[in-house]
Amino acid sequence: MRLSTKVRYGLRSLIALAQEKGELLSISVIASEQELSQNYLENIFAEFKKAGIIESVKGAKGGYRLIVDT
Repeated sequence: MRLSTKVRYGLRSLIALAQEKGELLSISVIASEQELSQNYLENIFAEFKKAGIIESVKGAKGGYRLIVDT
């Protein structure tokens, strides 16, 4: 089975968020570490946020983290 680029990038970014264990991570850091387009990740993260997979925190120390149901 072949995965689309969007799916591969999305999975890579979700793994990066999961490794932070609830800490905030910015798109720019993920894009830099994964060598991905920041604009493309912003579109992917918008879909993740709408689906309730991640949450965002605004501000200088803001970023994204996975939403974990316990």
